[in-house]
Amino acid sequence: MRNGCQILFLIFCFSSFSQNIFLDNCIYLVCRGTNGKRVLIAEKFNLINKKVTHIGVGYVENHKLKIFNVSMTKTENKSALLIESFSEFKEVPGVFYVGVWRKGASLNEINNLKRILKFYENINIKFDNNFVISDDSYFYCSEFVVKVLNELFEEKINPSTIELTNMLRSLTSKKEFVYYPVDFFSKENDFTQVYEECN
Repeated sequence: MRNGCQILFLIFCFSSFSQNIFLDNCIYLVCRGTNGKRVLIAEKFNLINKKVTHIGVGYVENHKLKIFNVSMTKTENKSALLIESFSEFKEVPGVFYVGVWRKGASLNEINNLKRILKFYENINIKFDNNFVISDDSYFYCSEFVVKVLNELFEEKINPSTIELTNMLRSLTSKKEFVYYPVDFFSKENDFTQVYEECN
């Protein structure tokens, strides 16, 4: 798999001089994987992609990708919602994986996406340490992205459910965990991967 990532990355580097992967008329899902969360999140809770541990959603503005993502550790203006460039999104300790997926969108969809994200930019979002998907101002990263996409499109993304191990049951007092995996989109055909980099 590592060689595959390196080959795809080299293809991207070679072709990026003539073709920019960040197009105006697209919605982007941008993921990264960090070593600190790899075992805890990706290997236990992801559906298919065992490398991704964090996700954001974005669009291109002034020829640059603008990524909205909810952080567990950082805040901007007292909100857990960060607005980052592609390079800022990648520059965190322990990153071993970065992936970008995109979906073509109409001008109306892009404008609606901007309107939705602007709304969340103007409220005080807190990181959802309890991982409950029923509240409106507490989010974890994939919960936020799903919330945005569900507001944008008629076809809704449903949560996943897993049975918890005995250790997690004792910590949460729950038998099942209802959540949005970081790679919730991996079973869908709507988004196409256009970039991958792994170490």
